[in-house]
Amino acid sequence: MIARLHPIVLAKAQQLVRLAQAEGIRVLLTEGYRPPERQADLLSTGATAAKPGYSFHQYGLAFDLVPLDAQGRAWWEPPKPVWQTIGRIGESLGLSWGGRWTPTLKLPLGDRPHFEYHPGFTIQDLVSGAKQVGQLLLERPAIPATVLLLAALGGMFLLLRRRS
Repeated sequence: MIARLHPIVLAKAQQLVRLAQAEGIRVLLTEGYRPPERQADLLSTGATAAKPGYSFHQYGLAFDLVPLDAQGRAWWEPPKPVWQTIGRIGESLGLSWGGRWTPTLKLPLGDRPHFEYHPGFTIQDLVSGAKQVGQLLLERPAIPATVLLLAALGGMFLLLRRRS
């Protein structure tokens, strides 16, 4: 459920798609938010090692994608440079890329389709309640005080002007 991604993560996912396309690589977002039931299903089939509640997908902070071949079909095994380009683009947007993960028996190439965004958060922070997903909204770049002051003064001017 791509639409249920955290707004910051959704914007980064959409930007990754646009930047990959600009480099000649079409990609499709395949999965975003993942309900606990789906996570349990994936765990039971061995498609993931994360238990329900222990995946950034369940917090709307992770998504998966796949490059598309010339016919627009999912291309799960493209040449290595394709994944490297997609990973580089994602990382340039501040995303963590599963393709950099330490290979395991289940994922010998890491998890190349996977990207996540959780600056300063661990999954344990979310599971324990020490941090909330809403705190990511505070991540926006600071607005200079002079801009805020000018905006406030402009708003006051408009209010005074309407009253007179």
